[in-house]
Amino acid sequence: EAKAIGYLTKPYNEAQIIANLRLAFKDSAPVKSPTKETIVLINGYSFDTQKKRLFQNGIEVDLGPKALKFISLLCTQPGISVSNEQICTHIWGQMVDDRTLRSLIFRVRSSTDDELIKNVSGLGYKICIA
Repeated sequence: EAKAIGYLTKPYNEAQIIANLRLAFKDSAPVKSPTKETIVLINGYSFDTQKKRLFQNGIEVDLGPKALKFISLLCTQPGISVSNEQICTHIWGQMVDDRTLRSLIFRVRSSTDDELIKNVSGLGYKICIA
């Protein structure tokens, strides 16, 4: 009734354990680690990590390449703040003027909900997951 595949009697040895494990896993398919192709964000937003595209309720949000790189970076660590230095290095390859980064974030927020990207005071920015 329990669908047991085998059993062990005491005292048991290593060979018996291995034999029972082989028997138990003989017909099972290898377990694949799940790939996280879509990251579910707040307010109906989702990010497709394969296509590097942001969607809201299934409709693609029109963002430029730098904005998509920014979103993609934040989605690599959902819910965790990413420093301004990490953001600049990822997008521009070097540190840029604070105004340049703020301008990019303003453009992203103008195309999305204000709640999607949060400023973490003194640390950087994070994307809000559902």
